[in-house]
Amino acid sequence: MLTVGKLVLTDTQTNADTTDRLRVAVHSMQYEMGHSVDKSPYVMEEVIIAGTGTAPTSTLDTRAFCDLTIPTTASNGARVFRQSKMYIRYHAGTTRLVLISGALSVAAGTVTGVTSRIGSFDNGSDKTTGAGAGQGGGHFFCLQDGQVGIVERSTQTGTQVDTFVPRSSWNGDKLDGTGRSGATVNIASAIQMFWIDCCWMGVGITRLGVVVDGQMVVCHAFYHRDLTLPYTRSATLPIRFEIEKTTTTALTTASTLRAVSAAVAIETAQMYFPTRFTMSLSSTQGGAFTGKAVATGVGTRVVLLSARLAAWNCRALLNAAAIGVYTSDISYLEYRLVLNGTLTGATWVDNANTGVEYDISATAITGGVTIVSGYCSGLARVDDTNTEHVRARITSNYQGVPDHMSLVVYNLSAAKAYQAFGHMQLIMDRE
Repeated sequence: MLTVGKLVLTDTQTNADTTDRLRVAVHSMQYEMGHSVDKSPYVMEEVIIAGTGTAPTSTLDTRAFCDLTIPTTASNGARVFRQSKMYIRYHAGTTRLVLISGALSVAAGTVTGVTSRIGSFDNGSDKTTGAGAGQGGGHFFCLQDGQVGIVERSTQTGTQVDTFVPRSSWNGDKLDGTGRSGATVNIASAIQMFWIDCCWMGVGITRLGVVVDGQMVVCHAFYHRDLTLPYTRSATLPIRFEIEKTTTTALTTASTLRAVSAAVAIETAQMYFPTRFTMSLSSTQGGAFTGKAVATGVGTRVVLLSARLAAWNCRALLNAAAIGVYTSDISYLEYRLVLNGTLTGATWVDNANTGVEYDISATAITGGVTIVSGYCSGLARVDDTNTEHVRARITSNYQGVPDHMSLVVYNLSAAKAYQAFGHMQLIMDRE
């Protein structure tokens, strides 16, 4: 216990963040997810890789969790994982706090040939496109062949390497009754609230622990100093729950990881971040100073403009802060901002030095999800500035393949043809 005037700190180990600042800041939430209603498909991506055997399964339970299961007859390498669509931005000089709840296994006893992981990390071998190919990193709790451990993943030596620290070698509280907390915690087969905090400046501390009776207990800390390379490529990483079969031998029993919820916050007031910048794209991009022709007929649909992340920028986050539509004649129309519609005739063009590509050539769009819509009439211009906080933002999938957003107009005039113009004001958070 430390007493300073009237301020009493009962646990000086976790009342300070990773840069030794007293934890008094209001957390600025960057991400949260759960399984209370559904699988949150617009904030979490689910991937099942079956191989030649029986496919793993993912089962949503109405009691607010999702079970990821490796069946007994799965093949070696079969896996199922749920990963946040966002690579949650790390802001230099701040401490990022990850809270993530789940059970590495829901069955007591040792299951060999299976590895389960819960934490903030990705897998470089998943990437099939862009600069992220082969570059994985992060930190997670792990249950490997029945052994609990904490892992640091890095590709800084040129290949992806997992440094597995077994529970017996943790440099903090092993939560076996012998540590500072005196607590004995079932990390292997019960739901726990895991936490990870880090200050990533290429060097620095990363701590991993478990919340026990409301107290943040440090289980292990990775100290990074006197290095010639940054200890990982980046701290801008997703949340991930994963279970994988790692043997060719049939399992004697199925193995299940239970995913519950997660939240990520930065421990500072979220004011201004210099790596966030804006750009504007329009349907006249590149000097095409004519509008898109909108033919007569109610429901006639025209794609004005689409945007997506460039492949090399696949870990960024892009959002439309505002959209605008202008028409050349008295007209009535509906405008929509559509996520991941199927485009016909799209030609993607690099918007130089921004990490964004755009298309103004598409002749049709089908499907997708409308995330913003509205109406305008007359010789009109409409600017919708209520789009920045739309939750379905432009990200990339686990392979690095980007989403795209399209600004679309629908003619509501049965006998009126006209030209339409559109623009998007975009905000980007990059690594």
